Amino acid sequence: PISDEYTGIQLKVAEMYEKLGMFEEAHTIYVEMLYRYFDALHTPERVSEEKRPHLIQKDLRVLIKSLEMSKDVATAKRDLLAHLLLAQEEVLTRSPELKKFFDRRREKITAASGRHAVEEFESFVNEDNIQLDQDGYMILNLQKDSSAWEPFKEEFFTARDLYTAYCLSSKDITSALSCKLTTVEWMVMADMPPGQILLSQANLGSLLYLQAERFEAQIHQLKLKRNEETSLNPGQDKNIIQALRQLHRNRDSCFEMATNCYQSVIKFAKKNHKLRFNAKDLLDPSAAQAIALSTYGMGVINLHKGVLAKAERLLKDSITLARETDFQELLKEADRELTKVSKAKETKLKQEGKEIASN
Repeated sequence: PISDEYTGIQLKVAEMYEKLGMFEEAHTIYVEMLYRYFDALHTPERVSEEKRPHLIQKDLRVLIKSLEMSKDVATAKRDLLAHLLLAQEEVLTRSPELKKFFDRRREKITAASGRHAVEEFESFVNEDNIQLDQDGYMILNLQKDSSAWEPFKEEFFTARDLYTAYCLSSKDITSALSCKLTTVEWMVMADMPPGQILLSQANLGSLLYLQAERFEAQIHQLKLKRNEETSLNPGQDKNIIQALRQLHRNRDSCFEMATNCYQSVIKFAKKNHKLRFNAKDLLDPSAAQAIALSTYGMGVINLHKGVLAKAERLLKDSITLARETDFQELLKEADRELTKVSKAKETKLKQEGKEIASN
C-alpha cells in the first residue's frame, strides 16, 4: 500500500527507531518504502496523473532519509540515480520545453566527448537572471513556468547535490562536473531561490578547478612517460604530443571556466552591495557563502598562477567573509591555502637571494 495513512504510520515507526538509535531498522523501513513507491510510479496507470508529483516528492524525501543512513556507497549511488531519473522523466513529460532543452544539451555533451574536449559553460549569475528588490533581497527575474518541478523541486535538487557528492567521494570528477553543470542550469529554469543558484555556481567553480588539477596531473604523467621512454617511434611520439596538446587545452579551459564562475558571483556581489549587508538578516546564508567561496576560489587560482600578493589578499578576504556566516569548512581550507602562500613567498625570496648572490 502507498496510501498516506499507511506510509504515515511507517514513517512514524522509522522515526521512533531513529530516536532509539536503531538506525539499521529505520533504514530497512525506508528502503522498503522506496521499493513500493518506485514500483507504483513505474507501473502504468497505477498512480493517477494528478497524484504523481505528490508521490515523487514523498519518494525523494524518503530517498534522502535512507541515504543519510546507508553504509553501502555503491548501492546508495545506484538507488539515487534510479530515483532521480524517475523524477527527471516526470519533469520532462510535463514540460515539452524542458525536453527540447535536455535533448540539445545531450547533443552538446556527445559532441564535446567526441572531440575529447571539456563541456562549455556560461555564467547564469547576471543582472538578466537575478535582480534585487529595493530592500536588497533577491528576486529571480525570469518568466519561467516552473510548475513542471512542483511540488518536489527542493527535494530534487537536494538529491542531485547528493549525487554530485557521491561522484566526488569515488573520485569521479567528470560525472560530478557534468551533474553540477546541469544542476545550475536547471535551478535557474526551476525558479529556485537566487542565493542557492549563486552558491551552486560557486561550487561548480570548485569542481572545474578540481578537473583542471586532474588534467595537470595527467600532463605531468604523460611528460614523464615521454622522457622515460627512449624507444618511442615517430608515430607514438606524435600521438603523445597530440594528447598533451588536448590536455593543455582542457586544463586551460577548466581554469578559465572556474574563473568565470567565481568572477561572475563576485562581480554580482560588488554591483549589489545590499546583498552582503542583508546576508545576516536572511535565514538562508547561501548568497553570503557563495561570495566567500568565490573569493577563496579566486585566491587559490592566483596562488596557482604564482600571483602571491593577490592570492594572499583574496584568501584573507574570504576568511573575513566566512567568519561572518560561520562557514567553518571554508575557514579551514582558506587557512591551509594561506600557509601555502607563505611557503611560496619564502621560496621566492630564497630564490631571489641566490640570484643576487650569484650576480
